[in-house]
Amino acid sequence: MAYHGKIEISQKKLQDLYEGQGLSVSEVAEYFGCSTDTILRRIKKYGIKQRPWPYELPMQELSVLYEREKWSIYKLASKYHCSHTTIANRIRANGGELTCNREKRGSTVEVTAEVIDTIKRAYASGNSAEFISKSLGLSKWRVLQIVRTNGGCVRNIGTQKSLPMKHVTYLYTRHQLSTVDIGNIYGVQGTTVANRLREAGVELRGARNM
Repeated sequence: MAYHGKIEISQKKLQDLYEGQGLSVSEVAEYFGCSTDTILRRIKKYGIKQRPWPYELPMQELSVLYEREKWSIYKLASKYHCSHTTIANRIRANGGELTCNREKRGSTVEVTAEVIDTIKRAYASGNSAEFISKSLGLSKWRVLQIVRTNGGCVRNIGTQKSLPMKHVTYLYTRHQLSTVDIGNIYGVQGTTVANRLREAGVELRGARNM
């Protein structure tokens, strides 16, 4: 994803998200619509104490495998027994550049015209690239590449309205509110609520009671 212009990140907001709410560097980056490198630089600039990485990884060995041997982040995650997100974040934090066309290890998905059309329609309807990638067995970066190269406009993650998904899920499952009713509470479309619930793994009710 390309980022245009200077990202305004105040110390107060960064501290609230990173220290107050306990968001990860990657989650803060998604909030502002920028790279993790930018967030790490601002953390250092503002003198904010950076939390220790949850995993100790041999970065020299990891870099060799990723850059020289062309291992995917999924294969590296399997080797080091952590998530692919952890691998991706560590590569970025150490100045590496992620390659978008390395598919998930073991993926047998053939990117046909039908798959491309499915991705375009799913993304245009509000589903995130991460949700689509998990559904189809492709990498998130591959999904975004397909959207871009087929005339789609990639959304800036930082402009998406943040929803308190624990409370949204509670309202939907316990109080049986519809996605439209919840959307009215938070000022978003019912389809946005429905998509976020799906991404959170919540099974939606029938169309009449959605």
